[in-house]
Amino acid sequence: MLRHEETMEQEPPAAQVRVSPQELAQAVATVEARKEAETRRQMDTIPIGEAVQQLGLYVSPEEVLAEIKGQRASAAIAAAATRKRRRRLTLTGALLTLSLAANLLLVTLLLSVNNRPMPAPDMAPATPFTETLPYGQRRLSDVADNEVVYSNLYAIHELNQGKQPSEVLVSTETGNTNQWALVKLNDKLYVRGLATPGTVVMEGTRKFNLLSGPSNTLLMGGGLVPKTVPVEEFKAKLDPDYADQNGVEAVYIPGLTSETGK
Repeated sequence: MLRHEETMEQEPPAAQVRVSPQELAQAVATVEARKEAETRRQMDTIPIGEAVQQLGLYVSPEEVLAEIKGQRASAAIAAAATRKRRRRLTLTGALLTLSLAANLLLVTLLLSVNNRPMPAPDMAPATPFTETLPYGQRRLSDVADNEVVYSNLYAIHELNQGKQPSEVLVSTETGNTNQWALVKLNDKLYVRGLATPGTVVMEGTRKFNLLSGPSNTLLMGGGLVPKTVPVEEFKAKLDPDYADQNGVEAVYIPGLTSETGK
């Protein structure tokens, strides 16, 4: 029987093995790190027998080692229990998340199936608001151009102080409390009245012409002339400058004369 001798290749000594620079650097770093870790471990620890001897303890190294092993085992068991609880909580959270997602999907499907447009409720037409004002009164903002209405000096004064026409009530008829005629021309307000032509009234040492309401007949000699002046001329006229025994009001408008037509 032939025997074939198997020649096994023997590895060369470690000093003669050729490696790449990267392999050499990685291996050296790993070895040094392992040695450094071992050195630190040795520096941070002490042999049990040496510790017992230095501290003068009346216990044997075997008793101390057994106690340390027991503590290590207890710590390992506690760590394993903690990891188990964490895994259980993670699994429970995942199951809850899946359950919630499934419920949301079910609700979405039900809503999409039953999402039918609801018929619009029958809405009765809104009843337009109709303001009820005292008889014969209107709001100045509702008066048309060239339409004559009547008011008093107080209301005209408020218009000059910034009150809006929609806030001022006027009358469609003249009277003792509404002696002054208002007329709107091209969206501007004017006061229309009667002036005394060539007749003046004495007030102290001053003489002035008067303007009264259109229906008034001041006892100043007659011959009254119609005049239309901007409402701004009444800005300072909260009270009449003159009134006769019948309560007919008149005011002084500077520069108003029948000759100039102002």
